[in-house]
Amino acid sequence: MAPNRDSRDSEGKYQDDCEDAMMAAGQSSKDKRMTAKDKRDQEKEDDKQEASKQAMLDAGQSSHYNSTNIIDLEEQPPFDVLHHPKFENNSIMRILNIPLIPEKMDSADRSPSPEFSPLAIGEDLTPLPAYKAAQTSSFDIFGLLSTPLKLHEDLASGCGGQTWPAGMVLAKHMLRYHRGALKDARILELGAGGGLVGLAVALGCGLQKKPLYLTDQDEMFELMGRNTKLNNLEGTVKPMILNWGESLSQEIVEFKPNVILAADCVYFEPAFPLLLQTLSDLLALEPDATIFFCFKKRRRADMQFLKKAQKAFQVTEVVDEDRSIFSREGLFLYTFASKTPTTNKARQP
Repeated sequence: MAPNRDSRDSEGKYQDDCEDAMMAAGQSSKDKRMTAKDKRDQEKEDDKQEASKQAMLDAGQSSHYNSTNIIDLEEQPPFDVLHHPKFENNSIMRILNIPLIPEKMDSADRSPSPEFSPLAIGEDLTPLPAYKAAQTSSFDIFGLLSTPLKLHEDLASGCGGQTWPAGMVLAKHMLRYHRGALKDARILELGAGGGLVGLAVALGCGLQKKPLYLTDQDEMFELMGRNTKLNNLEGTVKPMILNWGESLSQEIVEFKPNVILAADCVYFEPAFPLLLQTLSDLLALEPDATIFFCFKKRRRADMQFLKKAQKAFQVTEVVDEDRSIFSREGLFLYTFASKTPTTNKARQP
């Protein structure tokens, strides 16, 4: 006897259920076989998607130049995509009194876009921000400088040519809490960019131990020199090329800096080991030195840098009355010190 329609439907449903169960079991088995590499790849993909969404949100926010803080405005040259961190949230830029990007720019004030596909974003890069025109700005660091700092910003040589919130946070902290102690310090700034932090310290602290070294890659050397001259600090500040991971120059070895400043140096994951090596080399010159390190967390990998630093150094979160403000924007301020200092000098406020 041929099976009736109901029995055929029931048998077909049973077979479908069996196939579904087998597929589910196979998928479960596949999930269990995910390797650590698969998980890391997935995390990186999540990071890219998260960064892309945030960049789109940031780009949609309206922002304007603070006209009272701008002295000069020039055409913006092309921008170095390989060294640029993610576009900063406009709210912290307003808090820190940094000139913001105009909502609309005349074509004459905007540089041509770099030649690359906007879809070809590597796993170590984050989306580009809107352009900021080259300009010279004036900063009194919230009234902490009696003579305002003049700073030319120019992205032609990379992201270091622009002012970023971590630099302003660190400059304000050093002037507010360490002005007296810095007079007799031997100071070096790493990844100085245009020199915001080091120049602010040089202007506001009446340094006795000269020079204060501003260091960065060769691309930033001209801008560091220009800003040093803008503030008439040629006799106090010395720009110098220092590539992370390379041997320190004999001049730096003999100088033995005991205060190292670093703001927003965490932006390119492959450079993390090089930065850690240079920090270690500097602390080896002067075991009692202190590194003041401020950065903005943009990706999960940025906190991996901090974990590695904690293994190498004594890492302490800095006390600052503005911490509740800048921490909400993902900004962190720490001191790094040798785990085996020869003395126990307190540098915390």
